Amino acid sequence: MDRMKSQLTRRSFLVSGADSVAGAGLALGLGSGLLGQGCKGDERLSGDRGAAQSEGASLVPQPTLPPLEKMGSNAYGRLDSEFFPFFSDEEFAARYEKIRAAMTTKGYAALIVYGSQHYSGNDTGQANVVYLANVANIVQSYLVFPQAGEPTMFAGLEFHIPTMKKLSPIQDVQYAPDLAAGAIGRLNQLMLQSGAKIGIVAYAGASIPSNHFQAIQAGVNPVGDVMFEDATAWFEGLRWKHSVEELYHLERAGKLTSLVHGKVVAAARAGLTHTDTHRVLQVQTALEGGTYALSHMSSTPMADPTVHYPDLYSTEQEIHEGDVFMTEIAVGYGNYTTKLCSTFFVGQPTDDYKRLFDLAVGLLHAAEDGLKPGMTGADVSTYLVDAITGDYTYYQPLVMGWSTYLHPPYLGGLPGNPAYDFFARPFDAFALEEGHTFTIIPWVGLKDTKKAVWLGTTYKMTATGVEALTDFAVDVLRIV
Repeated sequence: MDRMKSQLTRRSFLVSGADSVAGAGLALGLGSGLLGQGCKGDERLSGDRGAAQSEGASLVPQPTLPPLEKMGSNAYGRLDSEFFPFFSDEEFAARYEKIRAAMTTKGYAALIVYGSQHYSGNDTGQANVVYLANVANIVQSYLVFPQAGEPTMFAGLEFHIPTMKKLSPIQDVQYAPDLAAGAIGRLNQLMLQSGAKIGIVAYAGASIPSNHFQAIQAGVNPVGDVMFEDATAWFEGLRWKHSVEELYHLERAGKLTSLVHGKVVAAARAGLTHTDTHRVLQVQTALEGGTYALSHMSSTPMADPTVHYPDLYSTEQEIHEGDVFMTEIAVGYGNYTTKLCSTFFVGQPTDDYKRLFDLAVGLLHAAEDGLKPGMTGADVSTYLVDAITGDYTYYQPLVMGWSTYLHPPYLGGLPGNPAYDFFARPFDAFALEEGHTFTIIPWVGLKDTKKAVWLGTTYKMTATGVEALTDFAVDVLRIV
């Protein structure tokens, strides 16, 4: 009897669990079809195949934004992917030509390009590898890019190679259970001369694992007579100005970021949790076939804030009346995302937050109206000199490079502030050019408090000035 009671209880629990899951699906806007139809597999198998196919098609989310338009040639019949959007043969030929010309100037016989880094979203990261290969090996990647001849990529699992070749302009994808050993073997095939110089490219100041580097030093011939040099900053500098195809993908990303952020703001209310708003971002991004790199969103009490930056990861913390809510999201297609930051209020903003919001809006408008090609980091700093006075402070350079993640240049700051001394000072003489993409995000606060506001988004520099890649109005004071 006890055993029967246990079974009945378990069955009741399972039924309740299914109902709960279906309810959660409805709450997230998935509808009853995707979850409720899951129990009809036997009926579908025994019924009309055409009807089953029709039903299956009805479960596929239909994006509302315009689909990808492929440009140029595609000699290998490469496929588009939500993780790696399509670029033409001409695009990769231009990239390779630019990089090889720069390699000649630097004296590099080859590059070892390593990837592993990514942010906290569902994109693959590994930006420098993907720039050359349009695909990334899982966990970590190695790519050998010679001064002449075909580049080679390596897969740690042989059965991953077909997928990688479907997506990549690089068709020499080799099986290498030891990825570093694969790179060593390919470099030795190049028959490097004594004194040859190899550039090592990782990401944003990082480098390859030390045990891999030791193996490469000991394994590349002529051993002890090959020079290795950190080439990451040099390589990434070649990527700061964007092609027509890259700008097209960033413009698509801007439309998606605006749509998703609008859904987040519409959903955020007192009584929900930070995790709830993150799930809105996840679902809406997925419905449009996109990816996200950042989903930093949270609230804190305006009366006594504990943070001046949104949580790195969402939690079950509840949103309350009287909170200030900050967002930092980066949404797009593959690694091509646009970043958007906003501050809005759950209830009437306090006087301190009103004046911080007005300060941030004023800075944003001044930069939007004033930035032109040829302006330098020192020029950008003048906006902060005029605005950050009295009890105000700021937390990051006003202008920062953005395309496939955050990257230099970092422009605008005040001496004595770490955001300037560490990040922006080296770029005082850097001049903005047409084709650069970057964020303008004033992040301002009150000294000796956690009261802060930020707002801004991603822009491209045109021949006449800046143009926003998103259309969500971050400069509107919103009360939810």
